[in-house]
Amino acid sequence: MLKNKELHWTFLYQLTTLVGGLFLLKILAVTLSKEDYGYYSLINSIVALIVMLPFSALMQGIGRFADD
Repeated sequence: MLKNKELHWTFLYQLTTLVGGLFLLKILAVTLSKEDYGYYSLINSIVALIVMLPFSALMQGIGRFADD
């Protein structure tokens, strides 16, 4: 089916990451109270925004500077 070996490994990695993430969320949802799970989700979302916003713009700037 997949003839490209790198594509096969990438697909397997993405699938493993997805299943692991779902497994982690299920464990957290069962073991934590609703309030604690809400705090976990809120902190996780804030950290994702903080990490995503400055570095994506910074990487675009570096990429454009490096191309010149």
